[in-house]
Amino acid sequence: MRSRPRGWIARNVIDGLVVLAVLAGSLWVIPRGIGGRAERTEAPAATAATSSPGVSAPPTRPPTAVSTSTSHPQRSAVVGTVRLNGFAQGMAFGAGSLWVASGERLARVNPADDAVEASLPIAADDSGPAGVAYGAGAVWVPVAVPGSVWRVDPRSNKVVAKIPLGESLAGFIGVSATDGAVWITSGEQQDGERGGILMRIDPHRNRVTARVPLPGVPSDVAAARSSVWVALTNGQVLEVDASRGRVIGAVDTGGPLGFTQTVALGGGSVWLADPLSGVVLRVDPDSAKVVGSVPTGAVTALAFGSGAIWAVGKPGILRIDPGSGRVTATLPAAQLDGVLMVATGAGWLWAGGAEAVTRLDPKLIRS
Repeated sequence: MRSRPRGWIARNVIDGLVVLAVLAGSLWVIPRGIGGRAERTEAPAATAATSSPGVSAPPTRPPTAVSTSTSHPQRSAVVGTVRLNGFAQGMAFGAGSLWVASGERLARVNPADDAVEASLPIAADDSGPAGVAYGAGAVWVPVAVPGSVWRVDPRSNKVVAKIPLGESLAGFIGVSATDGAVWITSGEQQDGERGGILMRIDPHRNRVTARVPLPGVPSDVAAARSSVWVALTNGQVLEVDASRGRVIGAVDTGGPLGFTQTVALGGGSVWLADPLSGVVLRVDPDSAKVVGSVPTGAVTALAFGSGAIWAVGKPGILRIDPGSGRVTATLPAAQLDGVLMVATGAGWLWAGGAEAVTRLDPKLIRS
């Protein structure tokens, strides 16, 4: 499949900062694989950065919110910041660290003090990183052109393998890893035809061991040990048998899901962001049916951790209780410097944006 060059992305996405506009207002969606260079930062910047549209620029110190039900001040959920020079294209937690793909580098961040402990160049002369995942004791970074996955050893902070994929990656590139496999999705509309591919990498042999054709354009992928879930932009969600590499089921959500980071696994369910309908859908993996719908507004990214589903939307970051299927807390967008994606690890919630990754205390995100 043909991959769009970085110049195309710069002209059509970065300058416009819009990939999808839905509903009555604008829905800002920046996919993985877009951004500038990451730079090492020893401490949070002293000046406020320019905010994304509709999001207020943060003050130099975390604000103190006043609870509406008590006169005592409420501590801010914002704990620390790691500055980036470009979009966060992917985040993953593993080996005791947060890994952030940004621009042409992969940064390793200490979750205790936000220090960048290592910064590795990734395909600096080509298309740069298009995401990041952790699994099988390694960090995995897909590269669109030439199509490959770079393996990083967290013990040495070095790239130890560059696995060729046999084709360039295109569209919205997804990556997910478990102890037994690394999964990559790629695809876009070409010549009037819509399709994509799911690839499985064996982490023991560092090679592609399965290629699964997809009947639509994939927007995201989430993998468990035995099954892999692939969200398609046409509204279908496919279940793939992880051992055989075959599609074994499909869920019809009733409409298009859009070009977003739309799928997460947690709490015994599959969770899907449906920004066009303004809901997060809950799918029972046993029956492969939608069993719940959570009104959230337009959500563009999901993550599971700290006992909750975390959703990124225009209002900010929402916490969804997987038991009740309800939004139980919201961190307003005005308290953040723009949010494109979230990740969890070491008891923290991480919010990746256009210029920074913000470390949040999930216990202080309240209703």
